[in-house]
Amino acid sequence: MSQSKAPVSLRPMVAGRGGAVAGFVSTLGLALTAAPLAAMAQAPTPPANPEQLPPVTVSGDRQQGDYKVDRASSPKMPEPLRDTPKSVVVIPKELIKEQGATTLRDVLRTTPGISLSTAEGGLALGDRITIRGFDARGDIFIDGMRDPGVTSREAFNVEQVEIVKGPGSAYTGRGATGGSVNIVTKAPLARNLHAGDVTFGTDATKRVTVDVNQVMGDFAAIRLNGMWHDADVAERDKVFQKRWGFAPSLTLGIHSPTRLTLSYYHLSTDDLPDYGHPFDLTRQQPLRVRRDNFYGLTQRDFRRTSADIGTALLEHQFSDTISFRSQFRVGTTTNKYVTSAPEFGAGQPPGTVNANAKTRNSRNTAYANQTDLTVKFDTGSLRHTLVTGIDIAHETAENHPYLVTPTAVRQDLFNPTPSQFWLGTIAPQATFTRFISDSKAIYVFDNVRISEQWEAMAGLRLDNYRTKSKANPGNAVNGLKNNSTFLNWHVGAVYKPRPNGSIYVAVSSSSNPSGEQFDGGAADGGLAAANANLKPERNLSYEIGTKWDVLGERLSLTAALFRIDKTNARVTAPGGTTQVLDGKQRAQGIELGVTGKITDKWSAFGGFTWLDTEVVKSPVPGTKGDRLPNAADVTFSLWSTYQITDRFTVGGLVYYTSARYGGTFAAGPAHVPGYWRFDAMASYKITENVDVRLNVLNITNKLYYDAIYRSTTPFAFVGPGRSALLTTAFKF
Repeated sequence: MSQSKAPVSLRPMVAGRGGAVAGFVSTLGLALTAAPLAAMAQAPTPPANPEQLPPVTVSGDRQQGDYKVDRASSPKMPEPLRDTPKSVVVIPKELIKEQGATTLRDVLRTTPGISLSTAEGGLALGDRITIRGFDARGDIFIDGMRDPGVTSREAFNVEQVEIVKGPGSAYTGRGATGGSVNIVTKAPLARNLHAGDVTFGTDATKRVTVDVNQVMGDFAAIRLNGMWHDADVAERDKVFQKRWGFAPSLTLGIHSPTRLTLSYYHLSTDDLPDYGHPFDLTRQQPLRVRRDNFYGLTQRDFRRTSADIGTALLEHQFSDTISFRSQFRVGTTTNKYVTSAPEFGAGQPPGTVNANAKTRNSRNTAYANQTDLTVKFDTGSLRHTLVTGIDIAHETAENHPYLVTPTAVRQDLFNPTPSQFWLGTIAPQATFTRFISDSKAIYVFDNVRISEQWEAMAGLRLDNYRTKSKANPGNAVNGLKNNSTFLNWHVGAVYKPRPNGSIYVAVSSSSNPSGEQFDGGAADGGLAAANANLKPERNLSYEIGTKWDVLGERLSLTAALFRIDKTNARVTAPGGTTQVLDGKQRAQGIELGVTGKITDKWSAFGGFTWLDTEVVKSPVPGTKGDRLPNAADVTFSLWSTYQITDRFTVGGLVYYTSARYGGTFAAGPAHVPGYWRFDAMASYKITENVDVRLNVLNITNKLYYDAIYRSTTPFAFVGPGRSALLTTAFKF
């Protein structure tokens, strides 16, 4: 991750199923009615000048338990989140630290409406997620720019994580069917800071992070974040994770109208990858084996990744009403591994399972520029905030998979031997694939304040996405091309019955061109002979919701009812050699959220998602009416802390997800069960500059599964067991 700018909240502003549907309509009706009534009863007195925004803190500090973030970092969302007609969840760094999360996967694991996915069908192992029932592995961004390629991302340089729900190609370009994730990185501050954490824990956990910011006169500031991590994985035999990284950044002109921020990000990881437990096809659930059973080979398996990303951000404020920003990035990520999938083969002897080698040796590069111009102006009584810009990127992804001999190694099903002697070989194959894409886009957003009670916004984006492939002669992928041009939009209206609350409606679209995903085949959004000549899939979203800041605007309450329709889904035609745009898929549901302080001492951050997914139309016999794969019907999360004294704070997490089912276009019977998870936290402030924190994760040591591999030989990723982490943090 590279860094480019602090979130707007921390820096000066620069400028069907019929019965189910009826049920959640009724539920939302109650939410839409109750929230405004409750909020109106305690609404604050309107400010004398409704146009004047509250002052923005520059220091980057937050009070303990203050999880409420009022603005997203994107210039395309210039209004407060309360007045933005879209579902946006912002997770600040303070919450990430309190929960003991160290990776993006940790952060998203307990976020309602998001499911973790696996490296399926030869796809890359890394950060794979599903949002609102649709794959979002290619919809992860850093400071508003796409972070291409599937890799593993750390949290040491994260300021906040922004999750935008629903189709959003008007904001992001290709993809974003169910939503997108934007990682906002740490940037230089206008004050000195020296901070760090030292963590020791169970499972041989050792972790150190540092965060140093130094102001150099009135013109410049430099910041350095660093991390070193070494740990085993709770309740998993032999598995370990090692990584280190650093992220320097420099801002010139930090107090002037013209600012230049230069940043660099490096991360290296060295893990023993873990593909979990084999599957019981009779019960259609993971086999009942010892929790710590690891079926890989310590003398064969490995995973090493790296990221090197440089960014330059130029900002200039011409006046109070016109501002300009241009961000250029160049980056390279690598993902190399040999890992063992616990799979059963034909004629498998009873009581055994094969450790089948899955490999990847990939390198992704990207050159990108995003330039925005923001202009504020009036037309009569209407007040506009117009944002227009261009987005250009060149991306390549190359994979030279390893040849592992022997590919399969037999393991005892109930007593595997990961350290067994292995005399095989690992060598790069002669085969390779290379995908190259060029994308160009132009967009415009207009946020219009009609009156004190009414606002509207509209966004339009035109994309051209060209992708092509090269491979060794004879490879079916060699010489494929797809050229797609697509127009997407987002329109919304906001009604504010009180200054501290809003009710909104929004309609938006998104597009999924063939070859959108570099690491997949035809069934996974990748470029293949079966889909190279197809037009993009089209998605349409309808959403109605309400957002209220209550209790002196310290606590945010949100509710949203949504529907997403994929109107021309790619499905494999009978015969299995080509794909056709002849499917229709739907995801609809309700989301509730709470963020902020209930009292001066009691804080909460959580949400609830109920999701109903369905294959509405498909040429594949027997799949109409099935649910979508890897989408939990119900997810719930609540993190809450209470400050017992000025120095002592306790808190905890309650998380629930229902079962998730595997499959490709439609879910099949194979699934991982739902589960409850509980975490706890206690922190004590020793001095004003030093505090200690104890996290106990998965208190009950619940056996649960993060994700299901969806193939005909499925397996399940095992979630971490109980662990305890003791962290000493300092800041001065």
